[in-house]
Amino acid sequence: MNEDKLYRLAGVLARDKKLLADFFASLKTMEPGQTIQDLDPPPSDVRPLSIISLGCGVQSVCMYLKSSTGELPRADYAVFADTGGEKKKTLEYLEWLLKWQKENDGIPIIVAKDRNLFTDVVKRKQKRGNVPAFTAVPAFTAIEGEKGKTVGMLKRQCTNEYKIVQVNRAIRKLYGLKPRQRNVQTLVWKGISLEEIDRMDRPRAKWITYYYPFLNYVVEADGNATRGELETMYRANILEWYKKNGYPIPPKSSCVFCPYMNDKDRAAMKNDTDPTDWNTAVKFDKAMRNQNYQGIKSPIYLHRSLQPLDQVDFSLIENQTSIDFGDCSSNCHI
Repeated sequence: MNEDKLYRLAGVLARDKKLLADFFASLKTMEPGQTIQDLDPPPSDVRPLSIISLGCGVQSVCMYLKSSTGELPRADYAVFADTGGEKKKTLEYLEWLLKWQKENDGIPIIVAKDRNLFTDVVKRKQKRGNVPAFTAVPAFTAIEGEKGKTVGMLKRQCTNEYKIVQVNRAIRKLYGLKPRQRNVQTLVWKGISLEEIDRMDRPRAKWITYYYPFLNYVVEADGNATRGELETMYRANILEWYKKNGYPIPPKSSCVFCPYMNDKDRAAMKNDTDPTDWNTAVKFDKAMRNQNYQGIKSPIYLHRSLQPLDQVDFSLIENQTSIDFGDCSSNCHI
């Protein structure tokens, strides 16, 4: 499956510059008051880009390396969204990958750092009017009900605000689009392997089409899905590919303060000889404890036991199975 075929599968039919220019010219004839009338078209000579959403975990790095070395069609760029909560080992692996890219003519990697979730919560820099805003991670709190208190989970906003939005902003910068200019149809690669096929979704934005190379699907914003011709891959196949080709295997990627992290992984983080990640998670947990969030009156915790993270007894769960949800490529692990 070559790059031109991928663009056709994605519905990017405007590679003919005249077609693209005529399309955008027609937009200006729309009646005043229509939303699209407020948007200016991008330059008519812009070529649609193919972008790898890089989570820096096993699947997305494999996708990047395969594309860079010719095993998959070559993408134009890879974008890594740094949330401010990445594991130290993930950032160290990113440094290795950036070095590999320079030495091997790999696909250029863009590191997006427009937002920092740790800073926004701990220092409460984000504000709405005069009221400090709490940026929601799906943390836990007590909910009052007819049968007393139960454990509830807050709405998840972090994936969209600190991953998806950062990637989309980086894409706009790559096109050189100005404020209010219309987005260009773009193919975004997602690293999801076959055992995680339930995580496959469609883009929220109409100008984006998702390409899942390990699932062999291209999915458009309207839900239209097209099956490709390449071989599908399970995570086990991907790990074997790393070993066969002599690449270091990336650490499991997620934010250090992700509420979905299982207790076995939290215990390992706490007992690590380097306390950096654990200390960051504990500080984040304490900072969010009594923040106001849309009427929530009870304290907020990262752990479902509703205990401060540094007081949880992880020895009680030492035999827990570690569930692997893959790496965070602009999708949450759940």
